[in-house]
Amino acid sequence: ELINQAHAEGIQVHAWIVTYLVYSGASGSSNPAHVMNVHPEYLSKNYAGSTLISDSYYLLDPGCPGANEWNDRVVMDLVTNYDIDGIHMDYIRYLGRDTGYNDTAIARFNAETGRTGLPANDDAEFMAWRRRQITDWLRRTYVNIMAVKPGMDVSVAAIGRRTDAYDYYFQEWQNWGPMKIIDSNCIMGYTTSQATFESRVDEALTYRGSRFQHQGIGSYLITKEASVAQLLYARNAGCDGLLIYSYAEPDDGTDPDATVWAYFTSQVFPQAVPVPSMPWKTSPTEGFLKGKVTDSVSGLPVDHALVTCGSQTAWTDGDGSYAFTGITPGTVTVTVQKSGYSDAVDNTISITAGNVTTKDFTLVAGGSNEIIIDNIWAAFTGSWSTGTSSTDKYSTDYRYKGLGTGTAWARFTPTITTGGTYEVYEWHPQGTNRTTAAEHKITHAGGTATVTVDQTINGGTWNLLGTWSFNSGT
Repeated sequence: ELINQAHAEGIQVHAWIVTYLVYSGASGSSNPAHVMNVHPEYLSKNYAGSTLISDSYYLLDPGCPGANEWNDRVVMDLVTNYDIDGIHMDYIRYLGRDTGYNDTAIARFNAETGRTGLPANDDAEFMAWRRRQITDWLRRTYVNIMAVKPGMDVSVAAIGRRTDAYDYYFQEWQNWGPMKIIDSNCIMGYTTSQATFESRVDEALTYRGSRFQHQGIGSYLITKEASVAQLLYARNAGCDGLLIYSYAEPDDGTDPDATVWAYFTSQVFPQAVPVPSMPWKTSPTEGFLKGKVTDSVSGLPVDHALVTCGSQTAWTDGDGSYAFTGITPGTVTVTVQKSGYSDAVDNTISITAGNVTTKDFTLVAGGSNEIIIDNIWAAFTGSWSTGTSSTDKYSTDYRYKGLGTGTAWARFTPTITTGGTYEVYEWHPQGTNRTTAAEHKITHAGGTATVTVDQTINGGTWNLLGTWSFNSGT
């Protein structure tokens, strides 16, 4: 009924979802049907092992595949069964660094990195891994929504201070617009400082990409006059829309609510305007791809398989799913790789503008004795940069570092299904500014061998380091 009445008045209805936060209150929910009671194994934990986060909250863990599937079902139920115009995802983030220690999540992280135990909450590799869990789920869910309702406006609530969002909540919203995995980025610019507000608006707009950026204000913190100053600045700076938080508390209590809303109307919103169209939906020029990767024998999903589509790469989740956005229409080649499996390749996949193509893959375990470990699978210690300019690189990019002291290194860890004697090769993009003695240490069944490589020559090909015996395992 709400949807029908709103649409009759020309008002859109967007469903608000508290994505990962599922309960506020130390006691937890007493409802036996609540997700925290039906599936306690989905809950996030802190380093100490408690599911109660910051003394007040319970949340689903983005690194737990079951938790992500639960959220996906909630979203798709709304999208499929209700005539809503948009989905707004709030709390699409961790609740701080001391979260993400769900048992399944840590097991997956350790399996991917070759590590053991619990990482520190400020461990750089673990921080990056947690960011990827959020972004990957959002990408897959966006494409799932597009397959059902391509005109849907998918929006997110973004932490106003970008560096806090990235470093503490693992919400890399700065990349979501350019990655085309959202339609509207709603920035929560809640501050009493006009100067701080303006600087954050200006910074956020540089990450808009080709999607909408709507600026929110914390009206409950400030007077109606201060709110208008922030709203007008955001509009004049080029934001696509304005958000007022909150309807219940439109100012800091200085004036009656009716007075505040009347002032906003006269100063900022003197007339009604139609909701702007989204040109990437009304006149699409790109398509989408999604699917699942499973084991050919067991039929079980394959976690952390690398899927490549043109210049884009994506990892499968624990349920084997992957997704891509922003694909130029035509026939594309997709490759799926996972250590211990033969590569799966399909060069006949057709992409059409505005549509979602579905392509599932099965991987054959042990079908090849060749194991390729690209830099995206490696673990890095120290500060490394990512390069793409060298034409003789392997795959889509490479990592590089200037001259150091030897404390920075990259670790490539294979999973060997069958123990035996293997030839070991390396690949590098050559250049006159490269080292003539890049040190490679190979740990094998008999110990450790060290080989140096002149990276000024022989680039763009596999170079033999030697032959050694290796035991099965990682």
